[in-house]
Amino acid sequence: MWGSKIMAAATRHFSIRWLPKGCFFREHYANGRRSIEALPATLAGLPSLLESPFITSNFQTDELHGLGEILTRQGYSTSMYHGAQNGTMGFNTFAGAAGMQRYLGLEEYPNATQSLDFDGHWGIFDEPYLQYFARQLGQQQQPFFSLLFTLSSHEPFGLPAGYEKRFPKGTQPIHRTIAYTDFALRQFFKAAARQPWYQNTLFILLADHTSQSDQRGYQNTLGAYKTPLLLFHPGHALPPADTHRITQQADVPATVLDYLHRGAGVPLLPFGYSVFDQGTSGRAVFLSGGSYFLVHTDFVTELTADNQVRLYPYRTHFIPATPLPNPDPQKLRQYGDELKACVQFYVNGLVDNTMYK
Repeated sequence: MWGSKIMAAATRHFSIRWLPKGCFFREHYANGRRSIEALPATLAGLPSLLESPFITSNFQTDELHGLGEILTRQGYSTSMYHGAQNGTMGFNTFAGAAGMQRYLGLEEYPNATQSLDFDGHWGIFDEPYLQYFARQLGQQQQPFFSLLFTLSSHEPFGLPAGYEKRFPKGTQPIHRTIAYTDFALRQFFKAAARQPWYQNTLFILLADHTSQSDQRGYQNTLGAYKTPLLLFHPGHALPPADTHRITQQADVPATVLDYLHRGAGVPLLPFGYSVFDQGTSGRAVFLSGGSYFLVHTDFVTELTADNQVRLYPYRTHFIPATPLPNPDPQKLRQYGDELKACVQFYVNGLVDNTMYK
């Protein structure tokens, strides 16, 4: 499992060959706009509903039960790989808090900053780091759970020497890097397919947040959080799922445990659902511009800073500038109460350290 903003565009190309075998969730939303907000959502089901990131907040020492802890207790070896400098965004500390047994950053990469694989800014370019990751997985004790966070899509969007003319420039600085990362992903899966663990592995591809876009349809509050989610298993068909349900990063823990049939009796936060849960149509929550938002398949609900509840019709990655003038009172109350409950549980749970009580 891995995530980076590069997936938002890369999956437009890379995922096409995997769609018949996998589940591509098109109504997927990030729980934040910054990389530092993605890890708590993905590893612990904790969305970003405070202005400051959880990882650097005063609540970072609160009780937390992440996928690393849960799966370690069930016999999995767990690890996180991050091609950037150790300590970047506090990922190494949070990985430990989420129960990951091992964190491997730039310092663990062979020759590190002296390597030609170093981009001169953030860390290791995606292609060599993905190949390194494939080799590392082969050395892990099975079963394993591993998370990879790639980084080539971050500014200044550099490419390895000799690759500048290999990929199209596109219309945004990030586009050529997206093409490079798409290539790196293809090379990773070619290498992984030759490994004995490949046929027994569930791959989850998602983005940490959105990036540059020149498509006007995405230039709105909802579009700013619209990212893809792809689940793929080369050896087994995935359970039935509605790929048009609303999904979010905070769904990952419940989804993984549901797929493994290991979710009974484990401490999970209530914000996310398994994407295979046919009893719900899913949801997404996020904080933007001082307002909280709740996304459902029919409406988007906004809870403003002065406690007003507004309702908007849901359209993929688009929210109108103005709310419905005469919303259905029942829906307004239902979704307003649901959103208020999420916010209250989140804020009180962090302040009082009672998330799991």
